[in-house]
Amino acid sequence: MARSSLCEKCQVLQFDDKALGAHVATSKTGKRYAKLDTGLDTGLFLEYSLKDTFPDLPVLAEEECGMCAFLRERFLDLNEKAEPHLSTLEITGFRLDFRPPYTTADLIPRLNALMVDYKLGDGSVRSIILGIQAEPEDPCYNWLRLSRRPIASSVLSESGILRMKEMIESAISRTHYNAGEYYLPTRLVHVGDEQHEPRLVVSESHPPFFMEKEGCNAHRYIALSYCWGSRTEAEQQLKTTRDSVKSHMQRIPIEALPQTLLDAVLVCRALGVRYLWVDVLCIIQGDKVDWERESATMANVYSHSFLTVCAAQGDSCQSGFLKRHPPSQVEISFHSSLDPSRFSTNVSGKYLAGLWSDNLHHGLIWVSTHRDGDRSEIKSTYTAPSWSWACQPGPVTFHKSEGQVYQKAKVLTAETSFTIDPYGQITDGFVLLSAKIYKISSTRFGALKGIPNEPFFRHDLSGNIHSDATLELSLVPREGEYTVFVWFDQNYKSKKHLVRQMSIVLVSTDPMNGLLGLLVLPATTQNEYTRAGVFRSRSFDYRGAEFWDNVETTTIKLI
Repeated sequence: MARSSLCEKCQVLQFDDKALGAHVATSKTGKRYAKLDTGLDTGLFLEYSLKDTFPDLPVLAEEECGMCAFLRERFLDLNEKAEPHLSTLEITGFRLDFRPPYTTADLIPRLNALMVDYKLGDGSVRSIILGIQAEPEDPCYNWLRLSRRPIASSVLSESGILRMKEMIESAISRTHYNAGEYYLPTRLVHVGDEQHEPRLVVSESHPPFFMEKEGCNAHRYIALSYCWGSRTEAEQQLKTTRDSVKSHMQRIPIEALPQTLLDAVLVCRALGVRYLWVDVLCIIQGDKVDWERESATMANVYSHSFLTVCAAQGDSCQSGFLKRHPPSQVEISFHSSLDPSRFSTNVSGKYLAGLWSDNLHHGLIWVSTHRDGDRSEIKSTYTAPSWSWACQPGPVTFHKSEGQVYQKAKVLTAETSFTIDPYGQITDGFVLLSAKIYKISSTRFGALKGIPNEPFFRHDLSGNIHSDATLELSLVPREGEYTVFVWFDQNYKSKKHLVRQMSIVLVSTDPMNGLLGLLVLPATTQNEYTRAGVFRSRSFDYRGAEFWDNVETTTIKLI
């Protein structure tokens, strides 16, 4: 596949590893990779916005850009299938999605997908997930710790079969699968091979099931779940009846199988599984007694199958599931320099100790992901300002929003001092905010019911604070009460005198999640503060907006 040319807007996708906060590390197997200590498992926001109109999306069409063409194809298809009456499209941003792998105990974030946030008409913000992939032989596959590979052109190609087997082995390793414990349905289809046609077998009299030399894998079968289709299609498909059961035990003509059943037979053969269970062939159709007996065992049939093939996209027995259209792809070049200065040209604002000045209202809302009992004190050795995630000795995560995050505090100025490289070691830094700040007057914190590591306090409009360890998110507060959920940067259980000094600073608002801000502690100089944590409150449920209406705006300095 040729490399896709990108327009000026889409060049934001040519990201740089060091700009993501990566550094060179070595795995247990000795492979070098770009390690992320920045907690970006919830996403890295890339500056991108675009507005266009249906039915032709002319803005996306006018650029000779591989990504624009790709997006245009996806959104035209989406609008046609989902909401053809809508006339406008707004792409609100790109996000690089980092996720821990699902198949190993390795929790180091991997580059997973590009999330395209968008709105159709006046609807809410949604996301399209575009998987990021590379061939395992590509240097960036291991360097960026990718978990996705290109989708095979054919499900039953060599690479497609290998991938299926890898996924099955991975699933077995993560479950309590015991090949020695098995259940056999009354009948199964022996799928045969290129020289032998499929045939129906009765489990209790099928010799291989009782021969020790066959091994435990002899009892494996695959179950098929699919849609029969219309009444006409269902009636016309090949089935086992009282009249055909004996002939089916001799042979099932492979050319007579509807496409979905044929595909299931081919999958069984490719995976080396000899038997298939499918209702239309393994239950005698038109026989009420047999149907009642066999339908009562359906839960056992599916729960004990080695694998269940679910033909989710087909609408009839003739749909099949192995044919696929080549997926649309865009190739993005990647050059590793571990140099954030190259990335800064694609990001609006000034680089500030791991954050960007034009996005501080969002970047400041990071959370330490240590569990409360393990949350350690911040090291006394200076590494970064308290408002930067880089000051934390452990992992952090950023606030994840389904839509736009709007600023409630104005950044007046922000500076960092450094030795030589502005992207390297920091010696000092501050953020000057015009913001609303409110002094907390209680030291009592409780644990949110069902979420023990998320402490909270309740603050009412008269200035009193309440603590209640059984508070739930669905609480309807008493008149005048204001509820805030807080996350601390470190463990303050033994430092209640510091909690008495804390204030909350309103920083931003998220239409989906409410009001967002910081917990701060006073520094030695008046109106200077160090960060102590973050808070979130509901804008409307808990009178959050009304509470802040009566708080004056002032100038504060975060250090």
